[in-house]
Amino acid sequence: MVLLGVDAQCVRRALILVLRGGFTSPAASEWCDRTLLARIHRYTLNRLRAEIEPVSPADFMRFLFAWQHVAPAHRLTGVDGLRAVVESLDGYELAADGWERAILPDRIDVRAGDEVTIHVTNVEQTTDMIHGLGIVEHDLNVVMDPGETKTVRFTASKPGVFPFYCTNFCSALHQEMQGYLAVKP
Repeated sequence: MVLLGVDAQCVRRALILVLRGGFTSPAASEWCDRTLLARIHRYTLNRLRAEIEPVSPADFMRFLFAWQHVAPAHRLTGVDGLRAVVESLDGYELAADGWERAILPDRIDVRAGDEVTIHVTNVEQTTDMIHGLGIVEHDLNVVMDPGETKTVRFTASKPGVFPFYCTNFCSALHQEMQGYLAVKP
């Protein structure tokens, strides 16, 4: 069939080289050559990339420390701080056992010379499941029977980050019972 003096086979071949869409407005039905549209797309991407300025690694690290609340001026504390951090992790996928170990580890922040008071409770229901709390660098080792609460007081005399952990093997989750004492100078 010949329409407007153009063979249908010729029209089909030409349509392979063009795209139909709304290029100037979403409601419009327009046609554009594929190679021209690819060139326009490439120019647009190059222009947008040119508008973004790279930053130095030091500036990027400063931004990350502030954004992730690691920098001292941006540090979050208390219930509101915890809530803000958890909200920022909304949508982050991680196995349940990884949250406390990798994302929100137990941590106690104090200054050198501070008197530290820790209340520790063994919440086990079985009578033979004892737990302990140890901080080697501060000569601390306390053992609690099931249901028992002990109060530990000591002076954080040495600056640094020190692990604390359960001193009595109790179950397969024993290695998860740990945290950090951060003593700032």
